[in-house]
Amino acid sequence: MLNQISQIAIQSQTNTANVVVLDNIMEGVDGAATFGYSMTPRSLTVEDAQTQQYVHDHQMDVRVLRSAAADLEKLQVMDANNEPVKVTTQGIDGSVVFFDGAQIVRAPQFNQVLADRFLITRSTVVGYSFEDEFSRYPVLGNTKDLMEVYDTSTGSLLLLAGFTSQNVFRSQTGGVQTITRDSTGGLARAISPLFLWPFVGTRLEAQIEITSISAPGSLLLIEARDGTGSVVTSANINYSTTGIKTIALTVPTTTVTMGFYVNVGTTAGQTLSFKNPILRILP
Repeated sequence: MLNQISQIAIQSQTNTANVVVLDNIMEGVDGAATFGYSMTPRSLTVEDAQTQQYVHDHQMDVRVLRSAAADLEKLQVMDANNEPVKVTTQGIDGSVVFFDGAQIVRAPQFNQVLADRFLITRSTVVGYSFEDEFSRYPVLGNTKDLMEVYDTSTGSLLLLAGFTSQNVFRSQTGGVQTITRDSTGGLARAISPLFLWPFVGTRLEAQIEITSISAPGSLLLIEARDGTGSVVTSANINYSTTGIKTIALTVPTTTVTMGFYVNVGTTAGQTLSFKNPILRILP
């Protein structure tokens, strides 16, 4: 359970260029200390008078200082138009919570300081979705690894842990992903999900464990992108042996999303296998 957050990012899913980053108020405003995330199950009564949960109602209650005029305008548009939003929060202990396709309601608050209260809600099926999210939890707290929002051992054959492909053949067995180049030259890689993470100055580290490799010139790359999808900055490490590989990056200004890539070799047929993908928040 997440009791307090330090920052919250809100992105419209109707216009993804609309991103607002806010700082949470810890004290001095009515209700600030009561911030919390809660999950309430809904149940059906089945035969023998037993109950079975089928929906979880998620709710986040946040107090923030009155937004800058430009940010306030964006939030008002999201609220007034009932735009679905993606929300990422960073807790004071490093925790994160994700709400995709959530709804946001803003309520101005006046109590010595000008503040805004946001109520963010989403209803989800119980457990992993097994649909377009491909084994993804819609909400997760108490973690410093953004990839923990995914099930990294089961799920879609082609989208384990939310990864997609570019110019590679992919398969997975028991949580191990194998990627093989389908041509010589150009980019060939497994692509992690892109996470909403515009928290400038924080430091993220990508990590994978290579279990087998026959692809010299492979690399692990971590990348920051802006609201248009353009690369702001990146860092990479080359490898040609098995074992744990890591690369870290400090989030720069104008960043909206973060992700990483597992690039395989340079020649058609070269292959590697990896497991336990991690994108962790560093102290």
